Amino acid sequence: MKPDNLQNVKGKWWRFSGYDLLDGTILPAKGSILIEYDPWPQYLDNRGKRRTVSQPYVPLLELCRQLERLEEQGVRPSRGCGFHPRHEVPILRGPRTKADELLLSWCNDHGLLGIVSTIYARICTPTKVHEFAQGCWRTFTPASRPAKPVIKQLWWHGAGTPLESDDIQALHPFFPDSYYKLEPTEMLEFPTPNTPEFWTVYGEPSVDFVRESCLNFARAANTLSKRVRIVGRPTDEEAVFQQSLTYMGVLSRFAGDYFTCDENGNVVKEWWSPSLLSSYARMLMEDLASQRRVISCEKCGSLFVSDEPRAKFCTTRCRASFQSARHYESKKIKSEE
Repeated sequence: MKPDNLQNVKGKWWRFSGYDLLDGTILPAKGSILIEYDPWPQYLDNRGKRRTVSQPYVPLLELCRQLERLEEQGVRPSRGCGFHPRHEVPILRGPRTKADELLLSWCNDHGLLGIVSTIYARICTPTKVHEFAQGCWRTFTPASRPAKPVIKQLWWHGAGTPLESDDIQALHPFFPDSYYKLEPTEMLEFPTPNTPEFWTVYGEPSVDFVRESCLNFARAANTLSKRVRIVGRPTDEEAVFQQSLTYMGVLSRFAGDYFTCDENGNVVKEWWSPSLLSSYARMLMEDLASQRRVISCEKCGSLFVSDEPRAKFCTTRCRASFQSARHYESKKIKSEE
C-alpha cells in the first residue's frame, strides 16, 4: 500500500465503557456499554507533521514501561487460580495490585488488544468453524471436523508460519464466564470473533495481555527504533532485529485494505484490521518507514515519537530541567575542586 492511501483509512475497533478483572482475566464490567470507535484519526492528523508527535500506539508502550517498573518492585498483574470453580477455589474479582489498576485504566480508554483475533487464523468448536480470511472472520458449519482444530499465525518465534494445533483448551481463559458454566462433558462454544456478541463474552488474561502481546510489541518497537539511529550491529543484535522486523511485519500485514460491495452493488475499498494490536503495528511500521522512531526521554523516561535525529526530550520542560540539573552539577564539581 502506498502511504497516500492511508489518508482514506477508516478503521474500526470496540471497547466497553468499563472493564473488570475476573480470576486474572480482563472482562467487560457488569452494566458497561459496548462502544465502536476509530483508532486512526489521531494518527492521520499527524501525517506530514515534523518533529515530536503523539501517536495512538504510544500509550500501549508507556503502559508496558510502567508495568516493567512495577515488576522491578515485585508488583505484577494478578494471575487467576487456574482451576474450574467446581474445584471450590475462590474466584478473584477486581484489581488487587497497582499493575491491575494500570491495565484496567488503559482498557477503559482503548479496549482490549484483540489477542485471539491476532494469533489465530482458524478455531474449530464442536459445531462451528471460525476462520479468518480475506480481511474478516467468517463462521460456518463444516462437513467434517478438521484433524487439528486450531491454526496459529503469530507468535514471537516463527511469526507468520501457520501452526496447526489441537490445543483448543488454550482458549478457555479468554471466555471465563462461558467456561465456568460448562458441564464436565461440554465443550466451549462462542460467537463469530469481532462481533458485538463475541465481545460480550470475550476477555483477555492479564498474563497474555502483558507478556505475549504488550511486551512483544514494545520489545520489537524499541529494537526497530534503535536501528533507525544506529547502522551496523553485532551478529546477535542483528538476529534480534530481524526477529523483531518479522514479528512486527506480520502483525502489521494483517491490517490493510480490501475490496467489497456496498448496498447498491458498487465495488468499494474498505480498511480492515483483525485487532487493535495490528492497527498499532501498522502505524508504527509506517512511522519507521517515514524515519520516525520511538524515543525514551532522557529526563523523565517517558516515550515519544519524533523524526528529529537529535531528539532526546519529550517536552521543552524536560529539556530545560535536564540542562538545569547538569549545570548545577557542573558548578558543584567546580566548587569542590
